[in-house]
Amino acid sequence: MKILYIFDEDNKYGAAKAGVEMILEMKNKFNITPIVITSKKGQLNKIFNDNQIENYVTFHHKFIFLKSISLIKYLVKIIPRYIRYKLGNFVAMHIISKKIDMNKIDYIHANNSGLDLGILLAKKYNKPNVIHLREYGTGDTEYHIKTYRKNYIKFFNRYCTKFIAISNSLREFWEKKGLDKNKIETIYDGVDVSKIQKKDRYFVNKKVGFIVLGSISEGKGQATFLKTINNLNYDIKEKIYIDIVGSGTKEDETKIRDLIRKYNLEQFVFFKGYDSEIGAKLKKYDVGVVCSDVEGFGRVTIEYMAAGLCVLASNKGANIELVNNNINGLIYDKDTEDDLNNKIEYLVNNQEQILKLGKNSENTVYKYSVQKNCNDIIDKIYKEKQ
Repeated sequence: MKILYIFDEDNKYGAAKAGVEMILEMKNKFNITPIVITSKKGQLNKIFNDNQIENYVTFHHKFIFLKSISLIKYLVKIIPRYIRYKLGNFVAMHIISKKIDMNKIDYIHANNSGLDLGILLAKKYNKPNVIHLREYGTGDTEYHIKTYRKNYIKFFNRYCTKFIAISNSLREFWEKKGLDKNKIETIYDGVDVSKIQKKDRYFVNKKVGFIVLGSISEGKGQATFLKTINNLNYDIKEKIYIDIVGSGTKEDETKIRDLIRKYNLEQFVFFKGYDSEIGAKLKKYDVGVVCSDVEGFGRVTIEYMAAGLCVLASNKGANIELVNNNINGLIYDKDTEDDLNNKIEYLVNNQEQILKLGKNSENTVYKYSVQKNCNDIIDKIYKEKQ
């Protein structure tokens, strides 16, 4: 089979990483011939070139965007953004018609729900298409996500063949928004853990090491986490060190640095930025924290587990699907004041639980292999139209 995959994100973020690992496995193990298009030239293209995968830059844009908090900025930006979106898709359609023989494409697969180019191509060339639901869509007013399409749910239902939700939490979210439940398949992401090194020692320097890994943004909860650390008793702070690893907008990263200084946490908390080699370094930590407001799947959760860390996760989104409380990790109630504080204190004062939960978590990882992910996609999505 020949599949056209549509991307737009930088490879630093979870959705793109999951898509890349899926495509490499499809090519190497399942006899799928992938062709990939990206919205701009970057690291993704290098990865595909290095793996002899045909790929093109087509300059397309998402039909969703993050609304500026400032009304003036929003009004100033909305028209240029809309023109960029429409022009981007127009240019992309033209480039694809010149570079790719669409008659030989069996399926069109968009890597996230912010992309409508796949549907436009499917309509033009009469091809089946699938959209990967890796994130929560518009209507989540906390994040001010807006769309250029007046009723994109109706548009999706009418023209999209299938949808892949990467967790039941995401499936339920999209069903409530009106997406056709008969077209949605829940297929958990696969995570390539081959570069993750397992722990061989605990409590380096006689302290409990915490890591908060992931993109830096309001929804990922790093700011709330820092507030919790600030409220810990000093005798607990003395027994821990915390690394925040990830990248975001300049504004979001600056906010985290400012909060560390504001709370006088410089001797306990360290902002490390993005680290492409973090898989080999996870083993130096003891507890992996997932403090998101909503989590579509939880790639970092599986990475923590593969390294043998004790996972401490909020009870939001897909976290409770991956983490069985007090079995392979610890769940805290994000809506209950001081619950995260209490869970951190509990782990610091009961370090044998960190070892126990960390060891148990390793047994969960096999359920989320890239091979299983690809098997399910082929059986439940691609083969359906053969």
